[in-house]
Amino acid sequence: MVNGSGLQSCYKAAKILCNAGYRLRVNGILGKFAPMKPDLGYITRRFGIIMMLAMIVAATIASCSEKAIVPVSRCEITDAMDSLVDRVFPGENAPGAIVFVIKDGEVMYKRCSGLANLKTGEPLTENTLINISSVSKIFAVAGIMKLAEKGLIDLEAPLSDYFPEFNKDVFGKINLIHILTHATGLPDNRPRNEEQWKRYIGEHPDSPFLVCYDYIRYGKDTELTRFYMTVDSLKNTPGTVFFYQDPPFMLISRIIEKVTDETFEDWMKENIFDAASLETACYVNGKMEGRGIAHGYKAKAHDTRPDVYVSNDSLWEEFDYGEAPFFMSRVDKGVFITPAEYVKWLDALYGGEIINRNSLNLANARHMESSWRDVGYSFGSFVSGGTPERPSKIFHNNGNGGFTVFESVFPDDKVAYFIFSNYSGWNRMETSKKVDRILESHSWIRKQE
Repeated sequence: MVNGSGLQSCYKAAKILCNAGYRLRVNGILGKFAPMKPDLGYITRRFGIIMMLAMIVAATIASCSEKAIVPVSRCEITDAMDSLVDRVFPGENAPGAIVFVIKDGEVMYKRCSGLANLKTGEPLTENTLINISSVSKIFAVAGIMKLAEKGLIDLEAPLSDYFPEFNKDVFGKINLIHILTHATGLPDNRPRNEEQWKRYIGEHPDSPFLVCYDYIRYGKDTELTRFYMTVDSLKNTPGTVFFYQDPPFMLISRIIEKVTDETFEDWMKENIFDAASLETACYVNGKMEGRGIAHGYKAKAHDTRPDVYVSNDSLWEEFDYGEAPFFMSRVDKGVFITPAEYVKWLDALYGGEIINRNSLNLANARHMESSWRDVGYSFGSFVSGGTPERPSKIFHNNGNGGFTVFESVFPDDKVAYFIFSNYSGWNRMETSKKVDRILESHSWIRKQE
Protein backbone atom coordinates (compact mmCIF):
# COMPACT_ATOMS: atom_id res chain seq x y z
CA MET A 1 0.00 0.00 0.00
CA VAL A 2 1.55 3.32 -1.09
CA ASN A 3 0.42 6.52 0.64
CA GLY A 4 0.25 10.06 -0.83
CA SER A 5 3.92 10.83 -0.40
CA GLY A 6 4.77 7.39 -1.73
CA LEU A 7 2.62 8.00 -4.81
CA GLN A 8 4.48 11.24 -5.41
CA SER A 9 7.73 9.29 -5.20
CA CYS A 10 6.34 6.86 -7.76
CA TYR A 11 5.72 9.69 -10.26
CA LYS A 12 9.27 10.92 -9.69
CA ALA A 13 10.62 7.42 -10.20
CA ALA A 14 8.55 7.02 -13.37
CA LYS A 15 9.84 10.33 -14.70
CA ILE A 16 13.41 9.26 -14.06
CA LEU A 17 12.79 5.99 -15.87
CA CYS A 18 11.25 7.78 -18.82
CA ASN A 19 14.05 10.34 -19.06
CA ALA A 20 16.63 7.54 -18.92
CA GLY A 21 14.86 5.82 -21.80
CA TYR A 22 14.33 2.52 -19.99
CA ARG A 23 11.99 -0.13 -21.33
CA LEU A 24 10.74 -3.20 -19.50
CA ARG A 25 11.90 -6.27 -21.37
CA VAL A 26 10.29 -9.54 -20.32
CA ASN A 27 12.30 -12.73 -20.59
CA GLY A 28 10.12 -15.66 -19.56
CA ILE A 29 8.78 -15.08 -16.07
CA LEU A 30 11.46 -12.61 -14.96
CA GLY A 31 11.99 -9.14 -16.36
CA LYS A 32 14.98 -6.85 -16.46
CA PHE A 33 15.84 -3.28 -17.33
CA ALA A 34 17.78 -2.59 -20.51
CA PRO A 35 18.93 0.93 -21.53
CA MET A 36 17.50 1.95 -24.90
CA LYS A 37 17.07 5.13 -26.94
CA PRO A 38 14.22 7.35 -25.70
CA ASP A 39 10.92 6.48 -27.44
CA LEU A 40 8.31 8.92 -26.10
CA GLY A 41 5.46 7.26 -27.94
CA TYR A 42 6.34 3.89 -26.51
CA ILE A 43 6.83 5.37 -23.05
CA THR A 44 3.44 7.05 -23.19
CA ARG A 45 1.72 3.80 -24.18
CA ARG A 46 3.58 1.88 -21.45
CA PHE A 47 3.42 4.52 -18.74
CA GLY A 48 1.14 2.28 -16.72
CA ILE A 49 3.76 -0.46 -16.68
CA ILE A 50 6.44 2.00 -15.62
CA MET A 51 4.18 3.41 -12.88
CA MET A 52 3.54 -0.09 -11.57
CA LEU A 53 7.26 -0.80 -11.52
CA ALA A 54 7.99 2.50 -9.81
CA MET A 55 5.35 1.72 -7.16
CA ILE A 56 7.02 -1.63 -6.48
CA VAL A 57 10.40 0.09 -6.11
CA ALA A 58 8.94 2.75 -3.81
CA ALA A 59 7.14 0.17 -1.70
CA THR A 60 10.32 -1.86 -1.40
CA ILE A 61 12.28 1.18 -0.24
CA ALA A 62 9.53 2.17 2.20
CA SER A 63 9.48 -1.28 3.77
CA CYS A 64 13.23 -1.79 4.08
CA SER A 65 13.05 -1.35 7.85
CA GLU A 66 10.53 -4.22 8.05
CA LYS A 67 12.49 -7.23 6.85
CA ALA A 68 10.40 -9.60 4.78
CA ILE A 69 10.03 -13.27 5.65
CA VAL A 70 11.15 -15.08 2.52
CA PRO A 71 9.30 -18.38 1.96
CA VAL A 72 11.17 -21.52 0.97
CA SER A 73 9.57 -24.19 -1.21
CA ARG A 74 9.29 -27.74 0.07
CA CYS A 75 11.98 -30.13 -1.08
CA GLU A 76 13.07 -33.72 -0.54
CA ILE A 77 14.47 -33.10 2.97
CA THR A 78 11.56 -31.01 4.29
CA ASP A 79 9.55 -33.77 5.97
CA ALA A 80 12.55 -35.39 7.65
CA MET A 81 13.91 -32.05 8.87
CA ASP A 82 10.50 -30.93 10.16
CA SER A 83 10.14 -34.19 12.06
CA LEU A 84 13.59 -33.76 13.61
CA VAL A 85 12.95 -30.16 14.69
CA ASP A 86 9.61 -31.18 16.24
CA ARG A 87 11.31 -33.94 18.26
CA VAL A 88 14.28 -31.90 19.44
CA PHE A 89 12.75 -28.58 20.44
CA PRO A 90 9.97 -27.94 22.97
CA GLY A 91 7.29 -26.36 20.76
CA GLU A 92 5.80 -23.07 19.64
CA ASN A 93 5.15 -21.60 23.14
CA ALA A 94 8.67 -22.14 24.48
CA PRO A 95 12.19 -21.15 23.52
CA GLY A 96 13.25 -22.89 20.33
CA ALA A 97 15.51 -22.68 17.31
CA ILE A 98 16.04 -21.41 13.79
CA VAL A 99 17.28 -24.05 11.34
CA PHE A 100 18.66 -23.39 7.85
CA VAL A 101 20.01 -25.79 5.22
CA ILE A 102 21.84 -24.29 2.23
CA LYS A 103 22.83 -26.11 -0.96
CA ASP A 104 24.72 -24.57 -3.88
CA GLY A 105 24.16 -21.12 -2.41
CA GLU A 106 20.38 -21.51 -2.13
CA VAL A 107 18.36 -21.86 1.08
CA MET A 108 16.65 -25.23 0.67
CA TYR A 109 15.19 -25.62 4.15
CA LYS A 110 14.21 -23.08 6.78
CA ARG A 111 12.30 -23.59 10.02
CA CYS A 112 11.71 -21.17 12.88
CA SER A 113 10.27 -22.88 15.95
CA GLY A 114 9.49 -21.29 19.30
CA LEU A 115 9.65 -17.86 20.89
CA ALA A 116 12.40 -15.28 20.91
CA ASN A 117 10.99 -13.59 24.02
CA LEU A 118 8.81 -15.44 26.53
CA LYS A 119 7.72 -12.19 28.18
CA THR A 120 6.22 -10.70 25.03
CA GLY A 121 5.44 -13.85 23.07
CA GLU A 122 7.46 -12.62 20.09
CA PRO A 123 8.34 -15.57 17.82
CA LEU A 124 11.74 -16.54 16.51
CA THR A 125 12.12 -15.63 12.84
CA GLU A 126 14.90 -15.48 10.27
CA ASN A 127 15.22 -11.78 11.16
CA THR A 128 15.61 -12.31 14.91
CA LEU A 129 18.90 -11.04 16.32
CA ILE A 130 20.35 -14.01 18.22
CA ASN A 131 23.64 -14.78 19.91
CA ILE A 132 25.66 -17.41 18.01
CA SER A 133 28.08 -18.39 20.77
CA SER A 134 31.38 -19.83 19.48
CA VAL A 135 30.41 -19.32 15.83
CA SER A 136 31.49 -15.76 16.69
CA LYS A 137 35.09 -16.93 16.41
CA ILE A 138 35.01 -17.10 12.61
CA PHE A 139 34.42 -13.33 12.40
CA ALA A 140 37.51 -12.67 14.53
CA VAL A 141 39.48 -15.21 12.49
CA ALA A 142 38.47 -13.38 9.31
CA GLY A 143 39.62 -10.12 10.91
CA ILE A 144 43.02 -11.56 11.82
CA MET A 145 43.48 -13.08 8.36
CA LYS A 146 42.54 -9.79 6.70
CA LEU A 147 45.13 -7.92 8.76
CA ALA A 148 47.69 -10.60 7.92
CA GLU A 149 46.95 -10.13 4.21
CA LYS A 150 47.68 -6.43 4.65
CA GLY A 151 50.96 -7.15 6.43
CA LEU A 152 49.77 -5.58 9.68
CA ILE A 153 49.93 -8.85 11.62
CA ASP A 154 52.43 -11.69 11.57
CA LEU A 155 50.71 -14.94 12.57
CA GLU A 156 54.02 -16.37 13.81
CA ALA A 157 55.23 -13.32 15.76
CA PRO A 158 55.48 -13.84 19.54
CA LEU A 159 52.60 -12.48 21.61
CA SER A 160 55.15 -10.58 23.68
CA ASP A 161 55.42 -8.22 20.67
CA TYR A 162 51.79 -7.23 21.28
CA PHE A 163 51.78 -7.55 25.07
CA PRO A 164 55.11 -6.37 26.48
CA GLU A 165 53.42 -6.14 29.88
CA PHE A 166 53.11 -9.95 30.03
CA ASN A 167 55.92 -12.29 31.07
CA LYS A 168 58.20 -12.50 28.01
CA ASP A 169 59.56 -15.92 29.01
CA VAL A 170 55.99 -17.24 28.66
CA PHE A 171 54.34 -15.13 25.98
CA GLY A 172 57.49 -14.98 23.86
CA LYS A 173 56.89 -18.67 23.09
CA ILE A 174 53.26 -18.21 21.93
CA ASN A 175 52.00 -16.85 18.63
CA LEU A 176 48.64 -16.14 16.99
CA ILE A 177 48.49 -19.56 15.34
CA HIS A 178 48.61 -21.10 18.82
CA ILE A 179 45.70 -18.87 19.88
CA LEU A 180 43.65 -19.68 16.78
CA THR A 181 44.14 -23.43 17.28
CA HIS A 182 43.67 -23.57 21.09
CA ALA A 183 47.25 -24.71 21.56
CA THR A 184 48.82 -21.89 23.61
CA GLY A 185 49.69 -24.07 26.58
CA LEU A 186 48.41 -21.29 28.87
CA PRO A 187 46.51 -22.01 32.07
CA ASP A 188 42.98 -20.67 32.58
CA ASN A 189 43.31 -18.89 35.92
CA ARG A 190 40.05 -16.96 35.87
CA PRO A 191 38.65 -17.00 39.43
CA ARG A 192 35.54 -19.12 39.85
CA ASN A 193 35.10 -19.32 43.62
CA GLU A 194 35.68 -17.12 46.66
CA GLU A 195 39.10 -18.54 47.48
CA GLN A 196 40.33 -17.91 43.93
CA TRP A 197 38.72 -14.48 44.00
CA LYS A 198 40.60 -13.43 47.13
CA ARG A 199 43.86 -14.35 45.43
CA TYR A 200 42.83 -12.50 42.26
CA ILE A 201 41.92 -9.30 44.16
CA GLY A 202 45.23 -9.48 45.97
CA GLU A 203 47.03 -9.53 42.60
CA HIS A 204 44.68 -7.04 40.87
CA PRO A 205 43.37 -4.64 43.53
CA ASP A 206 42.12 -2.18 40.88
CA SER A 207 39.51 -4.62 39.55
CA PRO A 208 36.14 -2.84 39.08
CA PHE A 209 34.37 -5.85 40.62
CA LEU A 210 33.97 -6.34 44.34
CA VAL A 211 32.74 -9.94 44.35
CA CYS A 212 33.45 -13.03 42.28
CA TYR A 213 29.94 -13.60 40.92
CA ASP A 214 29.81 -10.08 39.43
CA TYR A 215 33.18 -10.68 37.76
CA ILE A 216 31.88 -13.95 36.28
CA ARG A 217 28.60 -12.44 35.03
CA TYR A 218 29.68 -9.00 33.85
CA GLY A 219 33.41 -9.25 33.12
CA LYS A 220 34.53 -8.26 29.61
CA ASP A 221 37.52 -9.33 27.53
CA THR A 222 40.08 -7.01 29.13
CA GLU A 223 39.09 -7.94 32.68
CA LEU A 224 38.76 -11.65 31.88
CA THR A 225 42.34 -11.76 30.54
CA ARG A 226 43.94 -9.58 33.20
CA PHE A 227 45.12 -12.67 35.07
CA TYR A 228 47.73 -13.13 32.31
CA MET A 229 49.67 -10.32 34.01
CA THR A 230 50.70 -12.80 36.71
CA VAL A 231 51.08 -15.98 34.63
CA ASP A 232 54.72 -17.10 34.89
CA SER A 233 54.60 -20.64 33.50
CA LEU A 234 52.94 -22.79 30.84
CA LYS A 235 50.92 -25.96 31.25
CA ASN A 236 52.18 -27.35 27.94
CA THR A 237 54.62 -26.47 25.21
CA PRO A 238 52.78 -24.20 22.73
CA GLY A 239 51.60 -26.01 19.61
CA THR A 240 51.67 -29.49 21.14
CA VAL A 241 48.40 -29.96 23.07
CA PHE A 242 44.86 -28.95 22.14
CA PHE A 243 43.07 -27.34 25.10
CA TYR A 244 39.80 -25.58 24.29
CA GLN A 245 39.55 -22.39 26.33
CA ASP A 246 38.27 -18.88 25.69
CA PRO A 247 40.71 -16.40 27.34
CA PRO A 248 43.49 -16.72 24.72
CA PHE A 249 40.94 -16.00 21.97
CA MET A 250 39.84 -12.90 23.88
CA LEU A 251 43.31 -11.45 23.35
CA ILE A 252 42.48 -11.10 19.65
CA SER A 253 40.29 -8.05 20.28
CA ARG A 254 43.16 -6.33 22.05
CA ILE A 255 45.61 -7.23 19.26
CA ILE A 256 43.29 -5.82 16.61
CA GLU A 257 42.91 -2.60 18.60
CA LYS A 258 46.69 -2.29 19.01
CA VAL A 259 47.53 -2.71 15.31
CA THR A 260 44.63 -0.66 13.89
CA ASP A 261 44.39 2.06 16.56
CA GLU A 262 40.60 1.64 16.44
CA THR A 263 38.13 0.07 18.81
CA PHE A 264 37.55 -3.60 18.10
CA GLU A 265 33.85 -3.07 17.37
CA ASP A 266 34.45 -0.17 14.97
CA TRP A 267 37.16 -1.96 13.00
CA MET A 268 35.17 -5.20 12.77
CA LYS A 269 32.07 -3.36 11.61
CA GLU A 270 33.87 -1.42 8.88
CA ASN A 271 36.13 -4.21 7.63
CA ILE A 272 34.19 -7.41 8.30
CA PHE A 273 30.48 -6.82 8.89
CA ASP A 274 30.12 -4.05 6.30
CA ALA A 275 32.22 -6.00 3.79
CA ALA A 276 29.59 -8.75 3.95
CA SER A 277 26.70 -6.21 3.86
CA LEU A 278 25.57 -7.21 7.36
CA GLU A 279 23.26 -4.45 8.56
CA THR A 280 22.37 -5.66 12.07
CA ALA A 281 25.27 -7.89 13.19
CA CYS A 282 26.94 -6.59 16.35
CA TYR A 283 28.82 -7.61 19.47
CA VAL A 284 27.13 -8.03 22.83
CA ASN A 285 27.10 -4.73 24.66
CA GLY A 286 25.20 -5.50 27.83
CA LYS A 287 21.52 -6.24 28.15
CA MET A 288 20.27 -6.75 24.62
CA GLU A 289 16.66 -5.55 24.75
CA GLY A 290 13.98 -4.62 22.25
CA ARG A 291 11.80 -6.08 19.58
CA GLY A 292 13.51 -8.55 17.29
CA ILE A 293 16.15 -9.64 19.83
CA ALA A 294 16.15 -13.16 21.28
CA HIS A 295 16.71 -13.96 24.93
CA GLY A 296 18.38 -17.15 26.15
CA TYR A 297 16.58 -19.63 28.43
CA LYS A 298 17.09 -22.85 30.33
CA ALA A 299 14.76 -25.16 32.22
CA LYS A 300 13.74 -23.59 35.53
CA ALA A 301 15.93 -24.60 38.43
CA HIS A 302 14.55 -25.39 41.88
CA ASP A 303 16.63 -22.57 43.39
CA THR A 304 16.15 -19.79 40.82
CA ARG A 305 17.29 -16.39 42.08
CA PRO A 306 14.36 -14.03 42.80
CA ASP A 307 15.70 -11.40 40.36
CA VAL A 308 15.69 -13.84 37.40
CA TYR A 309 12.73 -13.88 35.00
CA VAL A 310 10.62 -17.06 35.12
CA SER A 311 8.02 -17.84 32.44
CA ASN A 312 4.32 -17.79 33.33
CA ASP A 313 4.14 -21.59 33.09
CA SER A 314 7.12 -21.86 35.49
CA LEU A 315 9.02 -24.06 33.01
CA TRP A 316 11.73 -21.66 31.89
CA GLU A 317 14.09 -19.10 33.37
CA GLU A 318 16.12 -16.49 31.55
CA PHE A 319 19.76 -17.40 31.11
CA ASP A 320 21.83 -14.73 29.35
CA TYR A 321 23.24 -11.36 30.45
CA GLY A 322 23.30 -11.20 34.26
CA GLU A 323 22.68 -14.91 34.72
CA ALA A 324 25.14 -16.78 32.49
CA PRO A 325 28.88 -16.98 33.30
CA PHE A 326 31.35 -15.09 31.07
CA PHE A 327 28.55 -13.91 28.76
CA MET A 328 30.20 -10.58 27.93
CA SER A 329 33.31 -11.83 26.13
CA ARG A 330 33.14 -10.61 22.54
CA VAL A 331 35.64 -12.38 20.29
CA ASP A 332 34.93 -15.95 21.29
CA LYS A 333 31.12 -15.88 21.67
CA GLY A 334 29.76 -12.34 21.58
CA VAL A 335 28.25 -11.91 18.08
CA PHE A 336 24.52 -11.27 17.66
CA ILE A 337 23.28 -11.76 14.10
CA THR A 338 20.07 -12.68 12.30
CA PRO A 339 19.90 -16.08 10.55
CA ALA A 340 19.04 -14.32 7.29
CA GLU A 341 22.22 -12.26 7.55
CA TYR A 342 24.26 -15.29 8.53
CA VAL A 343 23.40 -16.78 5.13
CA LYS A 344 24.83 -13.60 3.57
CA TRP A 345 27.93 -14.00 5.72
CA LEU A 346 28.60 -17.54 4.50
CA ASP A 347 28.12 -16.42 0.91
CA ALA A 348 30.55 -13.51 1.37
CA LEU A 349 33.17 -15.52 3.27
CA TYR A 350 33.24 -18.47 0.88
CA GLY A 351 32.82 -16.19 -2.11
CA GLY A 352 36.12 -14.42 -1.44
CA GLU A 353 34.60 -11.07 -0.46
CA ILE A 354 36.15 -10.98 3.03
CA ILE A 355 39.52 -12.71 2.75
CA ASN A 356 41.28 -14.29 -0.20
CA ARG A 357 41.16 -17.98 -1.10
CA ASN A 358 44.61 -18.77 0.30
CA SER A 359 43.71 -17.20 3.64
CA LEU A 360 40.42 -19.11 3.79
CA ASN A 361 42.13 -22.40 2.96
CA LEU A 362 44.73 -21.79 5.66
CA ALA A 363 42.04 -20.90 8.20
CA ASN A 364 40.02 -24.05 7.38
CA ALA A 365 43.00 -26.44 7.33
CA ARG A 366 43.33 -29.10 10.02
CA HIS A 367 46.12 -27.77 12.27
CA MET A 368 45.57 -29.67 15.54
CA GLU A 369 43.89 -32.88 16.67
CA SER A 370 41.14 -32.33 19.23
CA SER A 371 40.07 -34.54 22.12
CA TRP A 372 37.26 -35.99 19.95
CA ARG A 373 37.95 -39.06 17.85
CA ASP A 374 38.85 -38.17 14.25
CA VAL A 375 38.11 -34.48 14.81
CA GLY A 376 40.73 -31.81 14.38
CA TYR A 377 40.81 -28.06 14.82
CA SER A 378 41.43 -25.32 12.28
CA PHE A 379 41.51 -21.58 13.03
CA GLY A 380 38.53 -21.16 15.36
CA SER A 381 36.56 -24.17 14.07
CA PHE A 382 36.43 -27.92 14.45
CA VAL A 383 37.12 -29.92 11.31
CA SER A 384 36.58 -33.55 10.32
CA GLY A 385 36.98 -35.52 7.12
CA GLY A 386 38.96 -33.97 4.33
CA THR A 387 39.69 -37.23 2.50
CA PRO A 388 38.43 -38.44 -0.91
CA GLU A 389 36.00 -40.71 0.93
CA ARG A 390 34.80 -38.18 3.50
CA PRO A 391 34.10 -34.52 2.74
CA SER A 392 35.67 -31.83 4.86
CA LYS A 393 33.24 -30.66 7.55
CA ILE A 394 33.97 -27.32 9.26
CA PHE A 395 31.78 -26.98 12.33
CA HIS A 396 31.00 -25.29 15.65
CA ASN A 397 29.24 -26.81 18.64
CA ASN A 398 28.90 -24.62 21.70
CA GLY A 399 26.70 -22.57 23.99
CA ASN A 400 26.68 -19.18 25.67
CA GLY A 401 24.15 -19.16 28.47
CA GLY A 402 20.82 -20.22 26.97
CA PHE A 403 22.06 -19.60 23.44
CA THR A 404 23.27 -22.82 21.82
CA VAL A 405 24.47 -23.52 18.29
CA PHE A 406 25.55 -26.16 15.86
CA GLU A 407 26.84 -24.98 12.50
CA SER A 408 28.38 -27.08 9.73
CA VAL A 409 29.89 -26.20 6.36
CA PHE A 410 30.83 -28.81 3.76
CA PRO A 411 32.91 -26.72 1.32
CA ASP A 412 33.55 -29.59 -1.12
CA ASP A 413 29.84 -30.49 -1.36
CA LYS A 414 28.70 -26.85 -1.31
CA VAL A 415 26.30 -27.55 1.55
CA ALA A 416 25.91 -25.83 4.91
CA TYR A 417 23.44 -25.88 7.75
CA PHE A 418 23.07 -24.14 11.07
CA ILE A 419 20.89 -24.42 14.14
CA PHE A 420 20.73 -21.26 16.23
CA SER A 421 18.79 -21.82 19.45
CA ASN A 422 17.83 -19.85 22.56
CA TYR A 423 17.25 -23.07 24.51
CA SER A 424 20.06 -24.91 26.31
CA GLY A 425 18.50 -28.35 26.75
CA TRP A 426 19.10 -30.15 23.44
CA ASN A 427 21.85 -32.57 22.46
CA ARG A 428 23.75 -30.64 19.82
CA MET A 429 26.11 -33.37 18.65
CA GLU A 430 23.39 -36.02 18.35
CA THR A 431 21.11 -33.61 16.52
CA SER A 432 23.91 -32.77 14.11
CA LYS A 433 24.50 -36.44 13.37
CA LYS A 434 20.82 -36.83 12.52
CA VAL A 435 20.95 -33.83 10.18
CA ASP A 436 24.02 -35.32 8.52
CA ARG A 437 22.20 -38.63 7.98
CA ILE A 438 19.24 -36.83 6.38
CA LEU A 439 21.57 -35.03 3.99
CA GLU A 440 23.51 -38.22 3.29
CA SER A 441 20.32 -40.15 2.51
CA HIS A 442 19.56 -37.70 -0.31
CA SER A 443 23.18 -37.58 -1.51
CA TRP A 444 23.56 -33.91 -0.61
CA ILE A 445 26.77 -34.77 1.25
CA ARG A 446 29.00 -37.84 1.23
CA LYS A 447 28.86 -40.15 4.24
CA GLN A 448 30.52 -38.86 7.40
CA GLU A 449 31.17 -42.18 9.13
